[in-house]
Amino acid sequence: MDDAAVLKRRGYIMGINLGEGSYAKVKSAYSERLKFNVAVKIIDRKKAPTDFLEKFLPREIEILAMLNHRSIIKTYEIFETSDGKVYIVMELGVQGDLLDPTCPALTTVSGPGPGRAEQGKRCFKRGAHKRESVREAAWGLRAGG
Repeated sequence: MDDAAVLKRRGYIMGINLGEGSYAKVKSAYSERLKFNVAVKIIDRKKAPTDFLEKFLPREIEILAMLNHRSIIKTYEIFETSDGKVYIVMELGVQGDLLDPTCPALTTVSGPGPGRAEQGKRCFKRGAHKRESVREAAWGLRAGG
């Protein structure tokens, strides 16, 4: 069954392609249950390397399922089909991609320009700090998380 049909059966109307790699892709979709757009990461186990399947994917699924923090994209649902595809339904990030030069986070007051690199560094550092705090909170290393 194709991805659109799988998602339709689960209550999602598939939208545009947001990104693609060698064994996964991310699509936008409209959730009929939630009544808003979401992002769906679709991982094809048949194309994924063994180390990813044995080490990284189980860890990603475990962490995504337990995280709940206002600074982290929410995960709404994770499911797998009999043909070996894993679907991770997440909140759709609306601010863009930091690798995209038109991303609002990298745009100066006067528009894209020379200040972009410095702003990108600040965004990256801020994001890295948040990720570290989230990692500590997830593993219970930080009191009051």
